[in-house]
Amino acid sequence: MTTQVSNTQGQPHDPAMSYEIRESIGKGAFGDVYLVIHKATKKKYVLKRIKLARQNEWQRASTRQEIELVSSLKHPFIVPYIEHWVQHGHTINIIYGYCEKGDCQSQLQMQKGKLYNEEQLKVWLCEMALAIEYMHRKRVLHRDLKTQNLLMTTDGDLQIADFGLATFRSEGEDAKHDQALVGTPHYMSPELLSQKKYGFEIDLWSLGCIAYEWSSLRPPFDAFNLTGLVTKIRRGPTPIPPTSYSQDWTKIIKCLLRKEPEKRSTVYDILSLPYLQDALAIAKERGRIIMPDYEYPDIQPPSPLDSLRLVNDHNLESGTEAPDPARPTGGEAAAAAAG
Repeated sequence: MTTQVSNTQGQPHDPAMSYEIRESIGKGAFGDVYLVIHKATKKKYVLKRIKLARQNEWQRASTRQEIELVSSLKHPFIVPYIEHWVQHGHTINIIYGYCEKGDCQSQLQMQKGKLYNEEQLKVWLCEMALAIEYMHRKRVLHRDLKTQNLLMTTDGDLQIADFGLATFRSEGEDAKHDQALVGTPHYMSPELLSQKKYGFEIDLWSLGCIAYEWSSLRPPFDAFNLTGLVTKIRRGPTPIPPTSYSQDWTKIIKCLLRKEPEKRSTVYDILSLPYLQDALAIAKERGRIIMPDYEYPDIQPPSPLDSLRLVNDHNLESGTEAPDPARPTGGEAAAAAAG
């Protein structure tokens, strides 16, 4: 039996009868993902079907939290939540907007080594920074940002998806220590891997990893095993994208990948850069096409103290690598590189 729910207009209906499953587009440990067609409008959507019987109590709580979070987020560069319902008392069905071009990771693989134009990457960075600014303003921490969780629309814009590991931080709870490691290791920040207190800065680290991957078509950190990967992220040098990209672009990546979270650039640092203003205007205009009623907040220039995160680093200005006190030296560095 399908639970009667209300759609986004508040009208009660039987949602299970509104959609026709066309094909399976993904399978997971706890459920499946399908491409569906809305019978009345003929629009395509994504159905995420989660089987609660396969989940433990922590996972069920995470599923409930995912629904609570995604239903509260409405942004041009976040995959839109449409509705959800419980079927037969044990299966949760969530309907999301459909992105025709699939995930960003697949798009990178289709490049076959051909690098993206820097102007395109700047627009994507602004789209993601705007979405992250919105999430963090809503006190939502994604915790699993990666190219696989960025979906691409028909027009080539990116939308953040998969809030299964996201969490809500109450006011005054900017940093928190969690016993369990959450996320995807290649995109996890040093403080998260060290099981230290962490806050919204971990999403900015992930954005830095994504920006590097856009530039190089591969993740910034990799190793033969998990131990080697963790060592590289926590103690290894910050990788530099190909020299075909400008020093401004390289500097942004390096500022996002600073190992100390308090020195890491914020979304406000990034979005206030003169280098990105043209791309930011393009991103906002594309966002208005997706969601005409969304109003972007004014991005204030960073304070002089905050500006130090971006401009007071002559090594970055010259395109060379900044000294990292956490970086291993000598044989220790060789061991980290060997992974």
